[in-house]
Amino acid sequence: MAAGIRPGTTVAVVGSSGAGKSSLINALIGKHVQGTGEVRDDDGRGRHTTTARVMLPLPSGAMILDTPGMRTLELVADSDEVSAGFSDITMLAAQCRFRDCRHRGEPGCAVQQAVGEGDLAAGRLTNYHKLLREAGRRQKINECEERRHQRAKRKSGDHLWLDE
Repeated sequence: MAAGIRPGTTVAVVGSSGAGKSSLINALIGKHVQGTGEVRDDDGRGRHTTTARVMLPLPSGAMILDTPGMRTLELVADSDEVSAGFSDITMLAAQCRFRDCRHRGEPGCAVQQAVGEGDLAAGRLTNYHKLLREAGRRQKINECEERRHQRAKRKSGDHLWLDE
């Protein structure tokens, strides 16, 4: 699991309270170094335990930062930046039959073929689609805010009128 965490690098584990960040760190280190809480009976979720940021060394020589749980995290990347973070999918997508392939069952989709053949984890493609959707929602929100700002600016008279 820690194969992607190279020596000399630092990674941070972020997520919701009770998601299992400290449990993951304990597994990566190979011993119990971070306190963890019991899983709640009513919903099967963990309990908030970590209250401060702690940086710990991994056996590989990398460092890992455990953080307290967060209520929300917002994606600030656009779709191009999301795609850059999934270069394996982007490289496969270049081999798709259709240039506008969405990798959701279109004929000739090299990405779906790679998933089917076990060369690409289905969960990775699912996460890629989720992040693209979130980036799209963020873009729409930004566009709406910009239009609202422009309307407010026009109403306030904070603009120039040019005679034709």
